[in-house]
Amino acid sequence: MADNPHAAAIILFTELMMPLAAEMAKKHSPGVGMRVAKEIAYLVDDPHATFDQILNTDDEVIANRIASHIEDVRGRPLSEEERKRLIKAVRTVKKVTEKVHKSAFNMPAETYSAFKRADVDRALVEVGILTEQDIQELRQVYSEIRGKKAKTRGKKKALAGETLELPSETLLEVLSILQALEFADYSEKAKEKALQKLSSAIKELSREKPTPENLLKLGLYAYAVELIKRGEFEKVEELKKLQ
Repeated sequence: MADNPHAAAIILFTELMMPLAAEMAKKHSPGVGMRVAKEIAYLVDDPHATFDQILNTDDEVIANRIASHIEDVRGRPLSEEERKRLIKAVRTVKKVTEKVHKSAFNMPAETYSAFKRADVDRALVEVGILTEQDIQELRQVYSEIRGKKAKTRGKKKALAGETLELPSETLLEVLSILQALEFADYSEKAKEKALQKLSSAIKELSREKPTPENLLKLGLYAYAVELIKRGEFEKVEELKKLQ
């Protein structure tokens, strides 16, 4: 990160776009994400490439390149609404990545330290590189790609006849972690990193007041931990239905 901020920013931009494309393709496999990674690499096909090459490429151009792979994988074209969502996702990811990119030059130690943590998104907020609004915007575009809004929550009936709402942001976070595992072909290193991130979230949340919402969040994190330990990744599709 500190040695080559440009390369780090390009990698970050790519890693944020890969799960978005896979979700839109409705093909949750490493192959979809890798097509996107190769396309972004093509945009900066230069060993001395800078992140400015991505920043200076029109959002729609990048979206159209990615869209061609999505359409090829799923066998049908994107609708006009889907294309708009993809362009918005590119714009949002570029904006957030640009902040991290600038910080890699202005705050190299803090940026490097944040990326060493399992909960990198929370670490970037804590050191002042990103804001809560940045994280919310990323979650929003992920939700929109799935055809939902970030505030939409899965609902189950409570025993008293009231409505029990799952914390949507936590559910999205858990799904993102599990999908990243899929992109890494469920390697042992990726599993270890995922478990570290989930454990860190559990540890941090367990320090807070035990409200019903916090206990639901803990349950989602703990459930994801058990899925990884038992290798029951087929249940991820069941989790998605709760959105």
